[in-house]
Amino acid sequence: MVKVSKKLNTKNNVQQKEVTKYLKLQLDVLRVLGLFKLSRSEISHPYRFQLQKIYITFTYTLSTIVLTLGYLCAFLKASKNFSELFKSLVEIVCVSTILIDIILLNMKNTELLKLLDLMNSFDVTSRRSVFNDARKYERVVFVSYCVLIGFASACSFLLPFLPLSNEKCEFFQQIYGFKYPQNRLPTCLWIPYIDTSEPRWFTLFYTIEIYTAILWIGLAITDALFYPFILLHLSGQYKVLSSKLKILGRSSMCAASKWTLLKTLREKRMKRTQEIFEVKKCILFHRRLLSFRTLFDSVMARNIQFRVIIILIITSLSAYPITLLSQFDSEKNVQFIAEFILILSYYYFNCSMSENLDRCNSLIGHSVYQSNWYAMCPEARRMMVMFMRQTQRPQHIRTLGGMVALGNVNFMNTLKFLYNFIRFVRIMK
Repeated sequence: MVKVSKKLNTKNNVQQKEVTKYLKLQLDVLRVLGLFKLSRSEISHPYRFQLQKIYITFTYTLSTIVLTLGYLCAFLKASKNFSELFKSLVEIVCVSTILIDIILLNMKNTELLKLLDLMNSFDVTSRRSVFNDARKYERVVFVSYCVLIGFASACSFLLPFLPLSNEKCEFFQQIYGFKYPQNRLPTCLWIPYIDTSEPRWFTLFYTIEIYTAILWIGLAITDALFYPFILLHLSGQYKVLSSKLKILGRSSMCAASKWTLLKTLREKRMKRTQEIFEVKKCILFHRRLLSFRTLFDSVMARNIQFRVIIILIITSLSAYPITLLSQFDSEKNVQFIAEFILILSYYYFNCSMSENLDRCNSLIGHSVYQSNWYAMCPEARRMMVMFMRQTQRPQHIRTLGGMVALGNVNFMNTLKFLYNFIRFVRIMK
């Protein structure tokens, strides 16, 4: 019996650790790339902690330098052409946003790791189908985003090797002043007294941009999927709670005839104790979810607030070149469309996970209504009434002091703002 119980406990621990599988994978990728720091307590040797600090300082310094040179090139060179300026700013602003978002996440790395530890205690055995569905959805989205981000990055890095027409060569020479316009970097860099199109400089800076692109791809995947995956599993826990609420009072009704015939105070007392115990279990389950949500809000509040503000700028910048596809060649058209779909789907995924969380929270009220609450003892019914009051609050992700609630309504408002912005820019032009 002891061996059997140990095997069952080991199996449950393995199942619970599966909850943070893709979240841990994303953090491990960032740690290997030098973009996420571990606390001193999690590193056994002190010299490894110092090496980690040096490595992280190097990666963030390199990314900052490349982005700064990219901004200088955009405003000093690409600003000669309005469409070229928009194209340059889309990628630079996107990467800058992601980099700042990950820096904010690193500032709360201790609370973040605590949040993941709490996720490992989620109930994945009561309704295994809920967890399996969440895992399948998580896997599909993870692979899709990796493919889409990889495709957009590959398009950017393959452009320098595609042939240019004479008109395009003159265009790049006029705007950027390249001596060899066919040698153009994926991200334009402005360096004083250096022409990056010269073969000796082009090879060096192209290699540097490949390395920074690997860093930025890891940042993009984590920034796009990390907190939506947390909300996905949190929504699953609300579904588990709703399934537990549905069965409240069922056992007491089935045994009602037996209790009526026996008429023993002991059995009535056992029935009352069992009902109160089951209701208390559901209440404690809900309180753990609320405490988890409180910790989630404290960790992700600044990230979400920053993300909502910047996403309006990024979507506007990425949508405007779509209206001018006739002015670009087919390779850039594919790149613009891929970037626009990636950015828009990124924001929609965040809004849909917030909407799903609120929808799963509303299932709790429906589950209580579908249960046999009227067959329970008066004490259990009073506890259910108090519990229902706590579940009436919306569970949308709110930011900017509660003015913005992520969801379908917010996403539609963003699309309306995007449409009005494009019309305004085209009129002013």
